[in-house]
Amino acid sequence: MPRTRNVPPRRPALRRKSKGRRGTARDGVFLNVPYDSAFADLFLAYIAGVAAFDLEPRATLEIVGGERRLDRTFELIERCRYSVHDLSRVEVDARRPTPRFNMPFELGLAVAWSALTLGSTPGSSSRRKRTGSKSR
Repeated sequence: MPRTRNVPPRRPALRRKSKGRRGTARDGVFLNVPYDSAFADLFLAYIAGVAAFDLEPRATLEIVGGERRLDRTFELIERCRYSVHDLSRVEVDARRPTPRFNMPFELGLAVAWSALTLGSTPGSSSRRKRTGSKSR
């Protein structure tokens, strides 16, 4: 009789996206998180979590030095259906006594883009009509 080993069941491999779908708003997630070495493990966790849902993580790290950062950031936000914004690391810069506001600014861009593409702002009457809820 052959010996059997206790082997855990194999997990299904993550599905790879076809190149034709890459970068569509349907499967993109804009990651607005710190990229320093102290945050590296959590950044990898965000990427793994997004990929586990068969979504494509996108971040401003994709921006090439010669491109206009604001235009490219807005393009990334525009191309992603979802976004994750971690503002826990908004700290005061040592050189200046003010924090860098690029991450809250990118959150504002994402919220504004969402409002424009939904055609209304949160709580407006046109949104209530679409969702079927009644205002009092």
